[in-house]
Amino acid sequence: IRPIGGLSSSSRRPTPKAQWPQAIHQTLRGLVDFLAGDPIDLATIECHLNLTNQTPFRRRVYRALRNDVSRGQTVTYGELADRIWVPRGGRAVGTAMAGNPIPLLIPCHRVVAKHGLGGFMGSRDGLPLDIKRWLLRHEGI
Repeated sequence: IRPIGGLSSSSRRPTPKAQWPQAIHQTLRGLVDFLAGDPIDLATIECHLNLTNQTPFRRRVYRALRNDVSRGQTVTYGELADRIWVPRGGRAVGTAMAGNPIPLLIPCHRVVAKHGLGGFMGSRDGLPLDIKRWLLRHEGI
């Protein structure tokens, strides 16, 4: 399996766009529709996420986020840690969010601090937080 930006293709060599698996077409269509304003929940887009290079802990965090936190909802870092049975694991969840390899398909913008917005995309400058605010507003939060 060859990773393509965190997604998987069944081919070992890059293939022309017309031959990409249907799942990748569907994923791209879902992203375009979301950004165009359609009320799509990015976590429900069926895609093949290639998370083999992530730790088992991070895979659990990402899976819980995609499965349990829907469009229009937020969860704190600590609450997400509790959902995967890691008490007092909020900081570790925050580290996983900062290292999220696919920020829209693993909707880390829905994870917030207990008393505020929290970080986004592992950066300390203002742009990522502006993106997080936009994504949350875009989802009706």
